[in-house]
Amino acid sequence: MKEEYIKTFNNQIIGIIETYPNGDQAARAFPSRQVLGYYRAISNITTDFYGRILARGNTVVSLIYNQQNKK
Repeated sequence: MKEEYIKTFNNQIIGIIETYPNGDQAARAFPSRQVLGYYRAISNITTDFYGRILARGNTVVSLIYNQQNKK
């Protein structure tokens, strides 16, 4: 598993994207590591924490930025 830290312009970490060997990804809040949503590579869809389809394609980074804007 590979982790990529998503940062603001001021270099503050706001989220983590975990990438798995099969291409799936999980978006997590920082520092709580709460799961915000998933990208399923085989079906090419992004879902939220509850499994609701949000988009076709990989939009997990937007989940992190949306969470940041709610604060």
